[in-house]
Amino acid sequence: MTTFTKDMLRTGMRIKYNNGQVAIVLKDIGVLGMHDGFNNLSHLNDSLKDTEQFDDQVDWDVESVWKGYENNAKVLNFKALGDFIWKREEKSPEQLQLDILLKQISELNTQATKLQEIINVKA
Repeated sequence: MTTFTKDMLRTGMRIKYNNGQVAIVLKDIGVLGMHDGFNNLSHLNDSLKDTEQFDDQVDWDVESVWKGYENNAKVLNFKALGDFIWKREEKSPEQLQLDILLKQISELNTQATKLQEIINVKA
């Protein structure tokens, strides 16, 4: 699965933040329960990125989502993640730069083809 949105979260699922902390989704009450407290679900945007992140905070973007448990003894066990569902895959700065260069090359090829056609018509 390439994308996972906040709407797809269900109570009992586990999310793992980029900082390594795990939270249990309690969607019915709009919170993410952690072993030492709660985070409000409204702090995540639709792509599961933290909307209230400050420079001095650890990374609270969601890294991965796990099925978790809804109705059994494991529901509050933070180590019991359940089945893997999704992992964020972000491009490195080098990959992003390569994408930009490849797009520029494609645009230049298109311009060169158009100029070649103009030259051929005039000849």
